[in-house]
Amino acid sequence: MTGESELHVSRRAANKQRLNQRLLEAVERALAGEGDTTFAELSIECLLHESQVARSTFYYHYADKNALLCALAEGVIEEFEASAMSWWKPMQPATKQGLADATEQMFEIYWRHRTVMAAAVEIAAGDAAMRSRFNRMWTNVVDEVTARIAEAQRNHRARNVDPARTAAFLVWMTERGLYQLSRHADRAEITRLAAVHADISWTTLFGD
Repeated sequence: MTGESELHVSRRAANKQRLNQRLLEAVERALAGEGDTTFAELSIECLLHESQVARSTFYYHYADKNALLCALAEGVIEEFEASAMSWWKPMQPATKQGLADATEQMFEIYWRHRTVMAAAVEIAAGDAAMRSRFNRMWTNVVDEVTARIAEAQRNHRARNVDPARTAAFLVWMTERGLYQLSRHADRAEITRLAAVHADISWTTLFGD
């Protein structure tokens, strides 16, 4: 690959990233407005108007709305997954404040992109690719939390709970709780919800 072609590829990637950002902001504005519009109800015309993206540009990059949402959700899911597992890193000392801080950050990321996350959940029922991506994310988190609970038990820090089942309950409680409670919450409520979630998790694992 020549230097010129590498530069061309880099520019195309940067342009696509800027396009995704414009469309992400447009989707979030449209779905966060009055009327509780769902992603299924969001028209291409409205999306193009909000983003000021030409129809030809949109269809050059995306086959349809679902393809766009899959592209937008991927970055959000990656950011959320990294945040969700940050507190569970190996060898990191377990502290209640550390868990509270990490949980608040995780909830903040979800809340900031709640419209896209809710839309992704909405289409996942009928879109195999989106459903698979969500399942992969949550399975990764369950596996990581399971491993960290087992490690904490070996170090005599965590209670004698079933690591896999406890992790599964905590993670799926998180998934449902975020989906149901964050969509209509404000930032202050998200902070309160994160504190409650951290308290439940800490008490479950450490008992104090």
